[in-house]
Amino acid sequence: SALTLHPGCAAHVSRASAAPPEVELDLECGRITLEARGPTLLTVRAAGAVARVREAACILEATGPRVELVVSAGRVRVERPQGGPLVLDAGEQRTLAP
Repeated sequence: SALTLHPGCAAHVSRASAAPPEVELDLECGRITLEARGPTLLTVRAAGAVARVREAACILEATGPRVELVVSAGRVRVERPQGGPLVLDAGEQRTLAP
């Protein structure tokens, strides 16, 4: 699995565990690229939304209260503060706003 923080990105790890393999990040602003392989779960919280990435790849970009999510492989589950959960498949993108 891999996480790439792009220039200008502000994020920090809020939780990490080896068993089960899981990393939770809080994305304050900027762009992050995630690629989760195997049993690893990567969770990113940004602007009230929570993206859960397992066996998938995506890019999240937080700009103020908006988050842009682009899924390049697999399926990503997103929980939003308003509205029900979303599942985005490879090739889909969505702007999430509070």
